[in-house]
Amino acid sequence: MSPQIPDHDLIQRCRKLITAPRLHLSSLNTLYPVYRLPIPIHHPTSQSCEDYRAAATIDLDHDRESRSNGQKLAISDLRVLWGKQGIIERMSKDGDAVDVWKSYSSDKTTVSGRAVDCGHYIPEEAPEELLAEIEEFLA
Repeated sequence: MSPQIPDHDLIQRCRKLITAPRLHLSSLNTLYPVYRLPIPIHHPTSQSCEDYRAAATIDLDHDRESRSNGQKLAISDLRVLWGKQGIIERMSKDGDAVDVWKSYSSDKTTVSGRAVDCGHYIPEEAPEELLAEIEEFLA
């Protein structure tokens, strides 16, 4: 799927979410245009690469240590979304990341979620669907 340019209604709905008391973001007018800017080829993308590197190395070590110590997420609600054509769907045994996150969460945490019909980049590939999920989760 190719990235979609959000329409006016989508931008208005994002503004409403960002100004909600539960979220502490400065402004969609500031954030969205910056988010949409492509990273120039000559620009170092070290922070993005560092995040992926950590996820495949030290983060895994920290996760294993936390699990071996019995530590679990202690939050009330967690919504998990993943791209149906992405790596999570292909790599999981049954295609359900919700069960994985339930095992990482305390008994008091309500975990919900589903695969979104897109690839890895949900905000770019399915912005309307993602926004609807966020609105429902925060309602």
